[in-house]
Amino acid sequence: MPVTAIRSGTDRITVYVANPTHRVALMIHLNVIRARWEKRVLPTFYEDNYFSLLPGERRTVSIEFTQSSFAGEPLALTVGGWNLVPQKILIGDARR
Repeated sequence: MPVTAIRSGTDRITVYVANPTHRVALMIHLNVIRARWEKRVLPTFYEDNYFSLLPGERRTVSIEFTQSSFAGEPLALTVGGWNLVPQKILIGDARR
């Protein structure tokens, strides 16, 4: 499942999720983590989470957190779901 995560500030991530398969992707869930330690960034507020995508469907999800939650460490996004292979994606910075 193609997923792109772009950091659009010190406290916001925009995630683009697509389902290019011919089956429904069920219960997709996202987690922002500290890339090195694999600990969740808390508190984190997801515009949407635990959602499903029909074949060919796409969704954009905004995620917000405070900069002090991760102390400047590199961030990653984990993506999982009921019938998905779990993924870990390093988060790119839109300011670069």
